[in-house]
Amino acid sequence: MIICHGRSVAFIRKSTLVAVLFALATAGAQAQVSGCNVTTVALGFGSYDVSAVSPLITSSRIEIRCASRTTLTIGIDGGNSLAGSTGSRALRHVSSSDVLSYVIYQDTSLSQIWGNGLTSAGRSVVVTGAQTVFAYGVLPAGQDVRFGEYRDALSVVVLP
Repeated sequence: MIICHGRSVAFIRKSTLVAVLFALATAGAQAQVSGCNVTTVALGFGSYDVSAVSPLITSSRIEIRCASRTTLTIGIDGGNSLAGSTGSRALRHVSSSDVLSYVIYQDTSLSQIWGNGLTSAGRSVVVTGAQTVFAYGVLPAGQDVRFGEYRDALSVVVLP
């Protein structure tokens, strides 16, 4: 099992929010498991207007390269999960108690929430050579939060 630690950061200025999900630092993360290299690419939300009526949706990817055919389970932990929530993750303001919720999905239809792969729905992949797996981030509309910096800490979990 490997765990790539990362963080999610959001900045709110006036009515605009900029959020970026980092996988271990701004350049992404790389690790090895079962003869495979796993690399993550940053998930950026861009600008978010707190008065918008539509959610902000973006995507990122996890790239996997294996020397031979390998089956892996990929998960993304809950980070600052909201207590009692199902799949929601939380960006927390760095100096106040404000929270900005978001969700990470496994599919473009935004129906399968990405769990940690251990106790909730991870994604099983069979890799022969190289494979790219996408993650879809959704920042729901209508969140009235103060301006400032928001952060989360996430880990990508890869199980052989």
